[in-house]
Formats: sequence, C-alpha cells, structure tokens
Amino acid sequence: MGPGPRGGLVSSSERGQRTLNIAPAMIWKTDPDGAFSHFSRRWCLFTGRSEEKERGSGWLDGVHSADLAHWRHLYASALRARSEFRIDVRMRSAARSFRWVRHHGIPCFAEGGGFSGYVGSSFDITDLKLSHTQALTERDQLSAANRELENFVHTACHDLHEPLRTLRSQLAALADDAQEAPGLLVAAGENVRRMQTLLKDLLECARVATRGEPLEPTDLTTPLDWALANLSQLISETGAEVTRDPLPVVNADAIQIAQVFQNLIGNALKFRGDGAVLVHVGAHPRNGGWRVWVRDNGLGVAPEHYQKIFEPFERAAAAGPAGRGLGLTICKKIIQRHAGRIWVESEPGKGSTFFFWLPSSGSGH
Repeated sequence: MGPGPRGGLVSSSERGQRTLNIAPAMIWKTDPDGAFSHFSRRWCLFTGRSEEKERGSGWLDGVHSADLAHWRHLYASALRARSEFRIDVRMRSAARSFRWVRHHGIPCFAEGGGFSGYVGSSFDITDLKLSHTQALTERDQLSAANRELENFVHTACHDLHEPLRTLRSQLAALADDAQEAPGLLVAAGENVRRMQTLLKDLLECARVATRGEPLEPTDLTTPLDWALANLSQLISETGAEVTRDPLPVVNADAIQIAQVFQNLIGNALKFRGDGAVLVHVGAHPRNGGWRVWVRDNGLGVAPEHYQKIFEPFERAAAAGPAGRGLGLTICKKIIQRHAGRIWVESEPGKGSTFFFWLPSSGSGH
C-alpha cells in the first residue's frame, strides 16, 4: 500500500491500473484461462469501446474476419504451451477503419510457479506495414527494370554488331578495289547513319523516365501540331492526308506526347500501301480517361506481332522499309510514364489503329 492523492492508501492493483493507463502502448491482461480481463485507457481510445465490452472475447468483434482464424490458432497454441507470442492482425479503430496492430503477449507466473495469465502490449503498426509493402513493391519494380535493362543492352549490342561488321567489310573492300569505291562509300555512309540513329534512339529510350518534364494539364492538340510540323516534309513527299478529331486535355508531358504522335504517324507514312495515304487521329472518353488513336490504311500488322512490336528492335510491318526498331518501344515507355497503356488493332493489308489510354486531367488511373 502507498499514499493516495489525498493522503489515503493506494493498493498495488490500483497502482498497476494507473500504470496501464499512462503507458504509451495499448496494454492488456488475461486471467489464467486466457480470457482478457483488463484493458488500458489507450486501448479503449483506439477501439472506441468500453473496457467492459472488450473483456473476455468481446474485443475479437473488432478483429478483421480474415485474421480471426490466424489469431485463434496462434493464441490457443501459445496458451497451451504458456509461451510468449507475437502476432499482427487488423483491428477496427474508433474511426471505423481497419488498422494493423501488433500484439505481444508475455506469460506471467505466480510465486508457486502456477500460470497467472498474460500481460501484453499492442501497437498500431499500419504505417510500418505500408512502408514495408511500398519497399517490396519498389524492390520488385527495380528488379524488373534491371532485367529489362539487361535484355535491352544485350539486344542493342547485338543490333550494333551487324552494321559494324558490314562497315568493316566495306572498308576492306574499298582498300582492295578502287573501282568499287563510290558505291562502297555510299553504303558505308548508310551504315554509319544507321548506327547514329540507333544510338540516338537508345539515348531517347533511356531518358524517358529521367529527363521528362512534369505532367500538367495539356491540350493534346498542341503536341499533335508539333509532331505534324516535324513530319511536314515526309507528309508532303508521300502526299498523305492527316485528319483529326477534337482532342482532350490530359495530364501530360507535352514534349513526350509529341514524340508519341510523331512516331505513330511517322510509322504510318513509312509503312504505307500503294494507294493514297490516309491517317486519322481521334479520341474518346473511356474508364476515367481518354482513349486516343492514330489510324492508317497502311501495310498492317499480323495478330501474332501485336505485343512484340512494342519490344526493342521489332518492326511494325512484315514488309516495306526497314524500321529502326525503337520507335514503338519509346512510345510504350512514354505512355507507361503517364500511367497509361498502348496497344494496336490491325489486319495485314488493311491498315492499323494504334491506341493509347491516358488519365483525364486531375484524375487517377
């Protein structure tokens, strides 16, 4: 016994209850049969329920149904063994939302050695769980990015070897046969140009995520106009007719979206059929965002190539001029940076429609 606040005596049980109520953790106790008998004030503030309602097994009403079986199994095993235990379960808070709570129970024994119940502490670890989950997600994303980079570099090196071998052979032939020099010089220059283009595209591909501008509300008419200005000479040479529908405002990096339009329309002009070249750009609201498309009447793409044409060094058509192999890969990376997706619908000889979906300005995916 000790002095009370007004000079009276305070029992050890009262002192223990005061300790429970001022502890930073949620504290609880059980009787020798394992029934929960005491809860601290902090526990009751967390659950929004009175201690009377929590006693016994009443507190289990607040445990998430998906975690109840795990709790019952672990607690029953610990109680039989009179052993210490730890467990994380989701519990309904006073705000009616479920929070992750870590329970730690320590067995207590009387002087004679008999089991007298558990004393335990509980902490809200929701933020810790979320941070751990985010860390795992980021780790998985980094691993996937590293695998992609490894495959990308391997393929790029393989693709660079071909023009280098050809160039070496052409230079050797140039040294041996002066009569063939003009043609060999032209071919060698073309191989150098191919390597320069490939290296430029590799750099652009690598910079999509690191050199982009912040996403902000953008009228897609602007990046489309930029793309058409850059393609004006090719449009004039092919006599192509490029039409458009009204385009929406989305959260975007205008420069990168201009690059997407330029690559898609440029492919339509390069992989064209024998007739007049027709390209149409349109958009329609869908799933909280906008589905934008570039439709052409060119050579088309076979269904078995729908996915792999977006991978490095794959061509968009089975015939026609050689593709650089990275244009659609760059488009895919840009659209993914914008929390969107890109795909194609096509039929050989009947043209292609390349679609990409972007969230609306101010909306999420």
